[in-house]
Amino acid sequence: MKLIFISLLLIFSIIFSSSTGIDLLNSMGESESNNDSYLSFSHSKPKLRKKSIFLRYTNFYSTIKYDQKFKDDDLFFLFSISENLNSNIDYSISFFLENSKVEPLNEYSQYYNDNFNGISGDIQKSYISYKKNNFAFKLGRDYFLPGKFLKDRLLFSSNGDPYDQFTFTFFKNNISMSSFYLKLNSFQCNNICQDRHINGHRLNITYKNGYFALTETSIYGGENQSIELPLLNPLNSSYVYQMNNNFNLNSIISFEYLLKNDRYYFFTEIILDDIQIEKEDSKDLEPNELGILLDFRKSFNEYFQFNSTFVAISNRTFNAPINQYEKMIYKNFPIGHILGNNFWKIENNIIFKYENYFLSAGYTYVEKGEEALFSDFNTDFLDYEINQGYHEQFPFGDKAFMSGYILEFHYTRYNNINLKSIMSYWTDTFLENEGLNLAFSIDYKYEF
Repeated sequence: MKLIFISLLLIFSIIFSSSTGIDLLNSMGESESNNDSYLSFSHSKPKLRKKSIFLRYTNFYSTIKYDQKFKDDDLFFLFSISENLNSNIDYSISFFLENSKVEPLNEYSQYYNDNFNGISGDIQKSYISYKKNNFAFKLGRDYFLPGKFLKDRLLFSSNGDPYDQFTFTFFKNNISMSSFYLKLNSFQCNNICQDRHINGHRLNITYKNGYFALTETSIYGGENQSIELPLLNPLNSSYVYQMNNNFNLNSIISFEYLLKNDRYYFFTEIILDDIQIEKEDSKDLEPNELGILLDFRKSFNEYFQFNSTFVAISNRTFNAPINQYEKMIYKNFPIGHILGNNFWKIENNIIFKYENYFLSAGYTYVEKGEEALFSDFNTDFLDYEINQGYHEQFPFGDKAFMSGYILEFHYTRYNNINLKSIMSYWTDTFLENEGLNLAFSIDYKYEF
């Protein structure tokens, strides 16, 4: 009976879609490596055999920083159940209620869910997973972030919504090969509903001090377009499949590398969206579309850490020149980094941890060009002959800047009450929040 109940919830969660994201003030333990993510593909691990209630209120006195999705205050309630059915099967189910949002930080990122009298709700998670010997499988709804959890991840955002998905993995010793499928929201274009999908393959090699991963991700869609079954084959290159079968998709390659020990870690992620090799006509003058993340953290002792992050994503990356359904967008937000593309940033932080206290102080600088993900694909390079060549500045277009300081404080009481506050001071900004900005959050979690 329990298995039937879980199956019905899985079906229900695939029919309806959720819109809640990760709390802006939730640090989520970024210093921890998610080396077994080739099995879970999720940055959050539920405590099995647990039922819990979670309640959070966040007050934004003003806009804190660029990764804040909405200006509205946030009231959030979550009920979750996680349990082992046996030694091989476990499941997790969670439902949420929250106030609907009416003030998006960016005009193109409107609140996705419907609401009733200002309240929205849905299933946040509803999945069942299986692991035995050299095989692992998961079906249902969950967050999706393979590899290390960091707020600046490029291909899949740590600040994104959960996906209806299934993943399967074959692993032997420290090597694994996976295939995954994510259902995206549909696009409306000229009164035509365009269904959208993501398929991907991932090779993951773990070792004592980190991991290396190679991932190929493909986004495709169209009117009445169903899942493309051959792309589930982890050995089937989507680029080769696209060329041999005249099938439209946007393919992205990513590389991840983590090196860590007790005192430091270094992580890099590199994405390749489109690289021009031939030089035959004007189309080949399109600038390369790529991105890079470099993240370094050093622990001086058990209390103090230093963290430095550099991110750059080129113009047009994650956009699509012809088919709008190939844009890397999910529920009105970028699937990858929250800033989309056509920007670079650097951030440095000093972190202090002592018992139930957490304090972070840092400096952030962002340089961003014109909006280049939600807007039309720029084709200025077509106006030049191949012998003329084409070069453009980075970031491209009118530049905007953010430069300022962020102070963040967390305090935990009784292991289930968390007080969080964040203060930012921007000397330059493109968010109309110059000067001092404040936010405060309190949350409570009860397990039974």
